[in-house]
Amino acid sequence: MEMTDLEKRIIELIKKGHKNMTFRQIKRALNLVGEDDVNALILCLNNLETNGQLYLNEHDEYMLFSKLPELTIGELRINSKNKPYVVVGTNNLFIPEEALNGAIMGDIVIVKRFNNDLENRNYAIIDKILKRPKGEIIFDYINGKLVPYNWPIDIPIEVPDTELKDLLDGSRIVIKVGLNKIDGTYEGHIVDYIGHKDDPAFDICTIVRSNGMEIEFSREANHQAHRIRDHVSAEDIEKRLENDGVDFRKANVFTLDGRGCKDMDDAFQIMKKPNGNYVFIGHIADVDYWIPVNTPLDLEARKRGTSIYPYKFSIPMLPRDITNGICSLNPDVDRLTFSYLVELTPDGEVVDYQRFDGIIHSKMKMSYEDVNDIFERHIPHPEYEPYLYDLALFLEWGEVLERRRQKRGYVKFGSSEVNFIDENNLPVEVEPKKRGVAERAIENSMILLGECSGEYFHWFNMPGVFRVHPSPDTKAIRQVISMMQLNLNLPKTIKNPKAFQEVLDQVRKYDPANVYSDLLLQTMRRAYYSPDETIKHFGLALPWYMQVTSPIRRYGDKYNQHIDRTMRSNIETIDTEDLYQELTLIGQNISYKERLADKTERDARHYKMAEYMEQHIGEHFTCYVAYVSKSGLAVKTDNYISGKVDMAILREQGYVYDSEHMRLINLKNQTRIELGDCIETKVVNADKKTGKIEFTLKQIKGKQKVYRAS
Repeated sequence: MEMTDLEKRIIELIKKGHKNMTFRQIKRALNLVGEDDVNALILCLNNLETNGQLYLNEHDEYMLFSKLPELTIGELRINSKNKPYVVVGTNNLFIPEEALNGAIMGDIVIVKRFNNDLENRNYAIIDKILKRPKGEIIFDYINGKLVPYNWPIDIPIEVPDTELKDLLDGSRIVIKVGLNKIDGTYEGHIVDYIGHKDDPAFDICTIVRSNGMEIEFSREANHQAHRIRDHVSAEDIEKRLENDGVDFRKANVFTLDGRGCKDMDDAFQIMKKPNGNYVFIGHIADVDYWIPVNTPLDLEARKRGTSIYPYKFSIPMLPRDITNGICSLNPDVDRLTFSYLVELTPDGEVVDYQRFDGIIHSKMKMSYEDVNDIFERHIPHPEYEPYLYDLALFLEWGEVLERRRQKRGYVKFGSSEVNFIDENNLPVEVEPKKRGVAERAIENSMILLGECSGEYFHWFNMPGVFRVHPSPDTKAIRQVISMMQLNLNLPKTIKNPKAFQEVLDQVRKYDPANVYSDLLLQTMRRAYYSPDETIKHFGLALPWYMQVTSPIRRYGDKYNQHIDRTMRSNIETIDTEDLYQELTLIGQNISYKERLADKTERDARHYKMAEYMEQHIGEHFTCYVAYVSKSGLAVKTDNYISGKVDMAILREQGYVYDSEHMRLINLKNQTRIELGDCIETKVVNADKKTGKIEFTLKQIKGKQKVYRAS
């Protein structure tokens, strides 16, 4: 962060003086006398201390922080075992509970390191709290007392009775904790209500809030949502048609989503011309029409960045009466859309691309499950019979798109995700999640619309919220391949998606539980959002790509609608330099929120895995070794449930870690355990709160590096 002129003068003064200085000495040396000047000095000194330039010692003297090598600055967090630690760069410093010095999760603190313990973990004590950016802690309300849920020690706190009076015993809430104690207690205010212990979504909502994601909407956003109509009026339609909108209400338009989906932001229609070309029109919910930019709802969506779907629940980016109502492309009602037309030859060449403001009247809400029944398993669904031609044509179109993608080259990520089959709210069966022809056709169609939109923005030299995916680190790929010790025929270079996919295809032939392929895919860099269109999308093998088809669920898609509409109506009003700067900040925020959403959904899956395994303590499972480290074995059952065999247990059985080859060696019987090995394990513990599952090793069943025909 760039310093102000006054801040630079303060730093220079202390440097030149080679001594510590009090506030009064600094004020006198800088000849600051007026009230405004003194207030500016106070602000600058606070900023310099908070940003780690200065340190205020116990004698109320300011000194250069760089002169104190034993101190460092970081953010206080908590791990899955409820143990606090401070993140300093890429290092984690563990903090004993007695050394917290009043700090809580999220605080920016100064810490002082001290000696490592026997397990070579770095420890530190908190010297001072610099700032409390959020100060939010989850509390349970039990027997009239506030008990911290996600913090290891008690927090003396006083919350106004008016905020507590409606709470039931067993409620879980989020409280913003003040920075300073008053008469031995912190002042606190309730900022969010998670739920009651008897609520079905109680634990899942706790996971959402523990990851810093919002649940409740602001009063201003809810107020705006309640003012939005729940139907498309005659005036809306007239206005749309007057502005060159297209009426698609008589066309065969459908939605195709998961059976339980309620926020449907895309619909489609498909035709075939006499010359054999396909004409696909993707109708996307026109969220920009109902929620203009910079209104309370838009700003709330911008802050959230994305909807979250942990397990079978949803935390929407926009209020449910919007996402499931006027913005959802429900059947048998008029809806306003942002519609994209793409004409494609049978060989996959794009010959036309257009965008319209549209009006649709969806004929049917179709589900992936039903369509896959009809076309993969030949199970009839009579209600689909009037539209079987449209569906068959759509799946034919989907095959053209798949061949087009394969010809171009792209990375097939695959999936190790699972579905849980519940009885009485408990998971009783686990099965791998499968994608059928319906899901693939929709995915390929939506990618095509994003590809065309990205290219359109490129040729107009217009900034947008591009989805970019840098190429992977070739060195990291080769290191992982070397660790696998597989008999692979490697290409000379792995810098393009086709080459990477060739390696992935070879790896998967040795990979009964996706152990090797998951590890290889982890070498890839994360995709993110940016206005910098020069960064290609490696995974999709596209030079320009932007997501445009989920404006209900992703803020970037919504904002791209706004830019696109402005381009069509009055492109001269767009200041591209200002827009680029704004989109840089938007891209950074929604990329960060996407990572939090991914973690939240992953934590929810691990919660369900642990809940499932709680019912199988003491039972034996066949596992594959997914990773080997000094802390033990990361393992995956043959139905994709993840767990760990702790090194302490393995050490008792005679195993030691061979860091050079990333394997375990048993000094008693000279056996070894490597990546991909098949082992028999026993479940000894499963903890829903942490999502951790612990196994013990029973026996090595055999090596799995045996070529499997694809």
